Amino acid sequence: MKILFSFLIAATPALYAWWSSKRLTSRVDDQLLPELLLAQTRRFASVTAASVVLSCCLAPDLAILLVVITVFGVLVGRFPSRRAIFKESWGIGDYLSHTLRFWLGLLGAWLLVAWLPVIAGRTGSGALPFTILMGVAAVVWVWFQPAILRTLLRAEPLAQEDLKERFTRVLERARCHRPAVFRASATGGHWVNAFALPTLKRPEVLLTDGLLEALSSDEVTAIFAHEVAHLEHFHPKRLLLGRIGFLVLTAIPIVIWACLLYTSPRPRDLVGNRVCR
Repeated sequence: MKILFSFLIAATPALYAWWSSKRLTSRVDDQLLPELLLAQTRRFASVTAASVVLSCCLAPDLAILLVVITVFGVLVGRFPSRRAIFKESWGIGDYLSHTLRFWLGLLGAWLLVAWLPVIAGRTGSGALPFTILMGVAAVVWVWFQPAILRTLLRAEPLAQEDLKERFTRVLERARCHRPAVFRASATGGHWVNAFALPTLKRPEVLLTDGLLEALSSDEVTAIFAHEVAHLEHFHPKRLLLGRIGFLVLTAIPIVIWACLLYTSPRPRDLVGNRVCR
């Protein structure tokens, strides 16, 4: 009964997303739509967080599956209203593919670390080697995150002549290495954003096609300058310190798991000491 109830709770955010978003679809031309979207997003975040916590507490052994159900349910539940509000033309498959690739590239390493204890507990005798392998994968992911994210988003170098001179003037005053500039698109979707991707050698700035199409050259240059400021903040020394911190954060649960694995008494030892009868 608990398992059934946990699945019902995991599906609750999807139902709420569909129901609440359907109400907004009829108000696409309302001047208060931005405020309504913001209010809905806040309520929706609370419902989703509560659902994940409750469902995982009821069935901790199924935590990964429950989270996956919640995430996919939310994406599917919000898709119809998203298409109506932003006048998108892509299908559900392209939308899910783009969204999952984006969040995987952005949070993949942190997801690996978050699930290390769960994964290690399911690997039996190979727990320690498998946990170390996952930890190494997380560290490598963080180290090459800009390249991984760029690859997943199928980004290409930005070749827009009217922006090169403007960007050059910004970089002449910048206190960071000259970044490589890329563009990424969500064909059929509405995606307006920009990202600073700091690296130890050559940083990167990623601009979406939606942003390039919606804003003027001066506005795009202002956004670019903002992202360059992020690159100045995450200079190589600070970035290296952050990566060392992530390495330590990843190593701690692995070391704890190894200590528990090799210091806990085995059944044969317990029998030999007449502890287990």
